[in-house]
Amino acid sequence: MALEYLRGIDRELKAVDALLHELGRDRLAARAVAGVDSPERFAELFRVQDWRPIDATVKVSDIPALVGTLGGQQLYGDEPEVALRELIQNAQDAVLARQTLQPDFPLGRVEIRLSESDGDWFLEVRDYGTGMDEDTLVHGLLDFGTSGWSSTSVRHRLPGLADGGFRPSGRFGIGFFSVFLLGDQVELITRRYDASLADARRLTFDGPSHRPLLTPVTGQGWVPEGTTVRVRLKTSPYASKGLFSRTYDERLAQLAQRLVLENAVPIHTWEPGATDPEILPPFSLASGSPEEVFDRLYPPQAAKGRAGEEKFRLRMRDDFVSRATEVRDDKGQRIGIAMLWSSMLHQGQRDFRGTVTVNGFLSDTSVSFAGYLVGQPSRASRDKATLVAGRSQMRQWMRTQEQRLRDAGLFDDSLQLELAYTLHCSLHPLADDIAFALTSQGVLRLSDVREWAGRRDDIFVGFGWPLNWRTRPPELSHRLTGERVRIPDNCVFILQYGFSSPLSEVFPSTAHRDIAYEFARDHATLTWQKHWWRMSDDLYGLFVRTLCEVWSCTLESLLAPLERRDWSDSVEVGDESLGHVPGYHFRRPQGG
Repeated sequence: MALEYLRGIDRELKAVDALLHELGRDRLAARAVAGVDSPERFAELFRVQDWRPIDATVKVSDIPALVGTLGGQQLYGDEPEVALRELIQNAQDAVLARQTLQPDFPLGRVEIRLSESDGDWFLEVRDYGTGMDEDTLVHGLLDFGTSGWSSTSVRHRLPGLADGGFRPSGRFGIGFFSVFLLGDQVELITRRYDASLADARRLTFDGPSHRPLLTPVTGQGWVPEGTTVRVRLKTSPYASKGLFSRTYDERLAQLAQRLVLENAVPIHTWEPGATDPEILPPFSLASGSPEEVFDRLYPPQAAKGRAGEEKFRLRMRDDFVSRATEVRDDKGQRIGIAMLWSSMLHQGQRDFRGTVTVNGFLSDTSVSFAGYLVGQPSRASRDKATLVAGRSQMRQWMRTQEQRLRDAGLFDDSLQLELAYTLHCSLHPLADDIAFALTSQGVLRLSDVREWAGRRDDIFVGFGWPLNWRTRPPELSHRLTGERVRIPDNCVFILQYGFSSPLSEVFPSTAHRDIAYEFARDHATLTWQKHWWRMSDDLYGLFVRTLCEVWSCTLESLLAPLERRDWSDSVEVGDESLGHVPGYHFRRPQGG
């Protein structure tokens, strides 16, 4: 503490002394503090007893190597489209910043071009925003981990931004470096909006781990205000892992619309060889109608020969308009409009995954819903997000969705089986009239368990594997032949489909565990108490708890025998080629 305090005094003394020297004034007699350059030297002047001070400050000795490690694939994975998302976001921020400083600015747009030259592919993203001067380039863009918009130098150089209410989308200050997912050879040309041509600068990279080269832009004629980033793609955009690998029609316009779900400025895209751009107009998810939101999230496909897919999309659109409901925050602002569904409800080439947006850009997807929900980034790469909506807001949305399904007559046995675990985790416990399992007599509901189990003294709860589940129609099938398998009379198979994020993060599967058995969570072996602690909040636990009520027995009387058998029960189903199906074998206790 003493060292840090005196280091602050040392910095002040040196700064004041330097200022006096520049002004030709008498300099300070004391210009520095001795021994503050290291803890070891400081300890020579300020003795310590029974301990030795060292400099434990975290240091990064090789900045280029760190950027090379974290700036591209190691941070963002192997999805090159992420880099385009980050570049568009940076470009839009620059345009919005300039519109804040110049409300009548006429060129408020982002331009994206894909071109080919001599066998090489190039991607270019241009904005006519604020641009950057040399100091902003060095101390803002290249300051890995620091958001340029929040830096002191940028706030001082563009003082009207904060007063004008500008709120950038960029947060972590590392988005630009994702460009190396696309390629190593990157060129950035920029001119600040209020600077002369002589102030334009070019920044060139030959990979993230090499030091970039900063030069004036000479002999190039007119350099527009704003910033242009141009990268030579290391992989063809049409390759299996290229820029278009997650698109349906391999077009730049469709990729931009997939990544940018809402935008405040127009986005112009030029396909290879095109003379005119396609324009993605500004759009707000928060104010769009259900029809407009659906079309923005799941746009029509421009490719020929997709008429059948378009008919399917329109049917899905009608379903969305009738079933989707809003999610609103505490202030009444819309933070989502979505419908609960399983992708198995509609079979087609597109699965219409739900979208989680961060600042209007694609962050994550989910098969738990269709539509969009607003999120906030849970890590720097922004490919995962937590929902802005709280548990109570999402639970209300879930209740509304269940009722809509019932009212529309869509909540049949198949959809109930597919959504049972989701509804159980979110609305806990599962409603008595929702199917969640399959027996030889058909689907089983919680309201059926009392009669079904009451007539049996021996019950086997199967896990499914090596059988295959089908929900349309509900049945078990042979994993090799696909033929339907007859379920033995005393067997029940519980359908517990995975509860995918981000809903699973709002309603964690551990939220409703039996706290009376929490003491067993750290048992060194799998005791029956520990196993019950783990299963007490899922559908298997729901069945076991109900079985205890029907048979008038304790959890121990059902689970302790399983522990003694080392949890190794199994049953034969169908022919011998299937092998044994694992599960739990329960016998009604004597006197139960």
